[in-house]
Amino acid sequence: MEAVAALGVAGNTVQFLDFATKLCATSIEIYRGAEGASASNAQAEKLLKSFIGSIDEVSSNIGEYCVVLSSTLQTSGSGEARISSTISDCQSIADDLLRRFNRLKSSGKPGKWQSFISGVKCMWKMQELEDLQSRLKENRDELEWCILLSLRYLLF
Repeated sequence: MEAVAALGVAGNTVQFLDFATKLCATSIEIYRGAEGASASNAQAEKLLKSFIGSIDEVSSNIGEYCVVLSSTLQTSGSGEARISSTISDCQSIADDLLRRFNRLKSSGKPGKWQSFISGVKCMWKMQELEDLQSRLKENRDELEWCILLSLRYLLF
């Protein structure tokens, strides 16, 4: 029985050391970074802003796109509604994700303690951010699929 307890203690120790190592690495990234965020969060935020710009561009041109599509296919506006709905979902998820990234940033150049606190927040919110990123990717894939299907009908 003592061997099982020792194995449990060893497992918990390894898990704690793994968490502490990740926390220290994240805190150091935040401390050394110019933006007050970890490198992965800064990169994800940069890509997210680019994606939001692309979605805004598609959203502003959706009317022209769907007019060409519906005149070619002789169909109703169901394609436009589906694309518009997917764009709306992408925009709301992207805006929520961007707000969460901004909340995790330190204001100005963070000190060591503030970097540590921001690192803890990042570690706590990591799963939440990954879930939102996954949802955004699924919606982006759906949008790409809708547009590709529409273009297939347009070209052939």
